[in-house]
Amino acid sequence: MVKLEPSEKTKKRNKKLFDDDDFFVIKKKKSKSSAPEVKAEIKSNSVIEPKAEETQDNKAKTEPNHLPSPPKTSTVDTQPESLSSEDLVESFHTAHTTSEADEIFEIRHTNTESEPVEVISDESDGEFDELIKAHTSQKQSDHESDRCYDISITSKLGPEEKHMITSKGNKTFMEILDDIRIQATHNFVPFRLKGGCLIWIKGKSELKPFFRPSTLRIPPSTDPTANTPIDCLYIPEVCRQNFEEIYPEFNEFTNVNDPEEDLAIVDVKDEKAEEEKVEKKDEYFIIGLKGKDNKRIEAEVGPQTKIKALLEHYLKSKEIDASSVSKARLVFDDEDLDLEGVVGDTELEEDFEVQVYIN
Repeated sequence: MVKLEPSEKTKKRNKKLFDDDDFFVIKKKKSKSSAPEVKAEIKSNSVIEPKAEETQDNKAKTEPNHLPSPPKTSTVDTQPESLSSEDLVESFHTAHTTSEADEIFEIRHTNTESEPVEVISDESDGEFDELIKAHTSQKQSDHESDRCYDISITSKLGPEEKHMITSKGNKTFMEILDDIRIQATHNFVPFRLKGGCLIWIKGKSELKPFFRPSTLRIPPSTDPTANTPIDCLYIPEVCRQNFEEIYPEFNEFTNVNDPEEDLAIVDVKDEKAEEEKVEKKDEYFIIGLKGKDNKRIEAEVGPQTKIKALLEHYLKSKEIDASSVSKARLVFDDEDLDLEGVVGDTELEEDFEVQVYIN
């Protein structure tokens, strides 16, 4: 039996490609462990980080000092993430947009002091102020609200009925009518003050439901203890416009004017009469009448002077009997004047002459 030499035992035979049985077997892919991923990440970081630092250095040189640098992101295991060039460009544009927005909404302190506004006054402002003062002066005082009024209302709706009540000046006439209704119910008196309107006899005016006795501005009586009377009529709604012509209470009541007012009215009438006289005098003018003797007889005429009156004036001036005249003519501007007409119908003016022919 031949023994192999030690060199021959240890010597291995080189396998060929096709001698391997595992070559034709499809092997499963092995899952990558976390360690290689970390190593690969570290390797990638080692390659990319210098580029990011260079980009940040270049960006710091080009950007203004006031722009904030993009924040650094960190992974969960506190290892720095790799920054791509797209992330750096996006952060750069974000910072640039922020700076533009800050410039747009920048608050600039301006001088708010303005020149004084010139107020243009108008003449109507004074009249408006007077109206306001007159309106405010009409507000009722405490004395008016405590003042008592004896109100009498006579109904003209159907059968005539009369109601009397004493009321304060601060009550409305709607409330006063309601008090009269309650009073009539207690006294078993018919109450028909519905569907009409209340008229103040002395003032000859309608009293609206929201009016008050104090708003009528009736002067107080000389006796401080006496109440102020107010006489009213309650009339149908259809008689509101012409109540003064229908009811005799308004015809019998006459207002007494002050002597100064009467004198003023008389003075106005006298002035008008004088003006009318002056106007009439201005309408009159003088013309001449001439006959065969060529003697001028003057006559003052007006628009309403009759032509026949001119002939009578001429005959009277010449002392000629009118019964002895059978025919007479008055000629102006070669035209006969109508004896039944008036001067206003002609073209006669101041100093014109009329020829008189008598047979």
